[in-house]
Amino acid sequence: MSFAADTRVNTPGGMRPIGELRKDDSVLAASLDGGKPIWSSEAVVLAADIPGGERQMVVLRYGADGELVATFDQPFLLASGKVKEARLLVPGDALLGADGEPVALNMIVEGTYSGALADIVAGTLEWHGTIDGHLLDVAGLACGDYLVEVQMRLRQALRAYRARGEAPNDA
Repeated sequence: MSFAADTRVNTPGGMRPIGELRKDDSVLAASLDGGKPIWSSEAVVLAADIPGGERQMVVLRYGADGELVATFDQPFLLASGKVKEARLLVPGDALLGADGEPVALNMIVEGTYSGALADIVAGTLEWHGTIDGHLLDVAGLACGDYLVEVQMRLRQALRAYRARGEAPNDA
């Protein structure tokens, strides 16, 4: 997950900027139960800082006054249970709030961002085929961690290879 480094992530001690989190710090990570997030403390197993430099990002404005800056491929959980990359979000989408309630996406704007970014993975670096344990409360929204982002990219690449007949059958 790549967010502006000052984006706040929920931890057992309260909200902290993602860029300040380090390996072995604790964050609140969720599994879904009936479409609602159940939060528990998990260790950060990967924390990556990305220095500032001009790059294309999206700014999301949501709910009454929420705003965050994310990469185009950052996964967000919709209230429907579907995971959608930031690049595919449209105004009117119902994002899933950290409290399990829908949050209206009011606006999404593409633009140039030059600040630092940060990524984290919670719990484990092993993928078990589910987003459970890899959802984070990011500025009040349920968002996939960096492992979810990587898995989404891998699935997209495999679909593209298979469509061209290039991927092995067991991939």
